[in-house]
Amino acid sequence: MIFEDIPIAKQILATNNPKQHKALGRKVRNFDAAKWRDEAKIAVKTGNMAKVSAAINFGEHFPYFNHDLFKVKLCRISISLHVITLL
Repeated sequence: MIFEDIPIAKQILATNNPKQHKALGRKVRNFDAAKWRDEAKIAVKTGNMAKVSAAINFGEHFPYFNHDLFKVKLCRISISLHVITLL
């Protein structure tokens, strides 16, 4: 937990509504935009890399899957993700 606001964190975890998440996020105590930006980049990069890794594993398990086309598309995605995470 980045900002240690446990009451708000519990409320965020208790709902599936993105609008409520955003509203509750605005109430987080001790919010620091610079710290959030740094942590968000790490979280996005980690999540995207996990998604790409899962896609690679998916393609390896299907013999009739067009692996070459998939690898080209996957390469484009991972290059794009790398550029995005550098911003």
